[in-house]
Amino acid sequence: MMAMANEQRVECKECGGSGRGPEQSEGAGDVVQGKCDRCDGRGLEPAPKSDALAKVASGLEPESAKTLRATFDTLFAQAEEWTARANDIKVTSIDQKREMKLARESRLALRDIRVKAEHARKRLKEDSVRQGRAIDGMANIIKALIEPIEEVLLEKEQFAERFEAKRKEELRAAREEALRALGTDPRAYANLGETDEETWAITLQTAKDARDARVRAEKEAEEVRVEAERIAATKREELRKQKAKEEAERAEREKATAEENARLKKERDELEAQRAREREAARVDAERQAAVEKTKRDAIAEEARKERADKERVERELAAEKAKADAAAKAEEERKHALELEARAAALAPDKEKLSAFATALRGLPVPELASPAGVEARAKLLEQIEKFARWVDKTGASL
Repeated sequence: MMAMANEQRVECKECGGSGRGPEQSEGAGDVVQGKCDRCDGRGLEPAPKSDALAKVASGLEPESAKTLRATFDTLFAQAEEWTARANDIKVTSIDQKREMKLARESRLALRDIRVKAEHARKRLKEDSVRQGRAIDGMANIIKALIEPIEEVLLEKEQFAERFEAKRKEELRAAREEALRALGTDPRAYANLGETDEETWAITLQTAKDARDARVRAEKEAEEVRVEAERIAATKREELRKQKAKEEAERAEREKATAEENARLKKERDELEAQRAREREAARVDAERQAAVEKTKRDAIAEEARKERADKERVERELAAEKAKADAAAKAEEERKHALELEARAAALAPDKEKLSAFATALRGLPVPELASPAGVEARAKLLEQIEKFARWVDKTGASL
């Protein structure tokens, strides 16, 4: 190497200050004596001409940074030296054999520095990877040693908390079971395991009161149902008796009507026989009379026929009016009787039950049987209207 004799900036080991040192000899990076501008100390070392290495190592631990600087500082100083030499080489002619040789020497020297730096990088990188693995391994050993102990100690540390949580859970389960036994849904109450005894006693008493109230209500409802069934049974029995009575009265009326019809028929038969005898007598007399008497007999016969037709028509009208009056009287009696029974039953029940019983009574109203097609259709419409009215009564009762 060529000796270089130029002034160097130096760095004080005492305070970190900088100053000018004496001329530096050929060994770049050697420690030289110098004077610090800040502390006037001794023992100065040359500072690198670039702070690039310092910036790269600024985030490392001091020992790691020192190791890297010790490896790369010399190479960096040599690289700067040869770079300065290379910059001074000027080749403009083929006659500059010395400069071309110097250029080759500089290139090979810089290549050697570069190869050394690469080898150092690989070596340090591999060592860093091995060191990282060793660090992870040691930390894992310590972790595997400590974590089980930590878990055991945590379990012991939280013993009271687990005991208290278990006690609260058992208390919650017991209280929920007590509420369910009283017919109360425990989901309506939050944090039963943490509720104090006074509050729990109030809650339990409230559940008992609610159960007693339900039992009383169910008992009263059962009593009402039994009474309603008794009233309904009584009503059905009364209706059965009334229907039997009405059937007997209807049979009696039908018997009387049949007897009356038989009497009328007998009278008609007797009258017809009498007229037949008279006609026979008239015929015999007419045979004995001359032709002029025939006209008289015909006139008498025609008059008799008209009279008989008028009488039969009158009898039919009377019979129809009587049957209609009998049916109307029967229907009116049945309606009045049903309303009386319904009023007696409704007086013993609440409003809803009264309306329900009234609807039932409406459905039980007897509707007369009608024989004609128009009567059958009218009877069907009447039953439909009664059912509609009964459903309206049920709906009104349910809304009360």
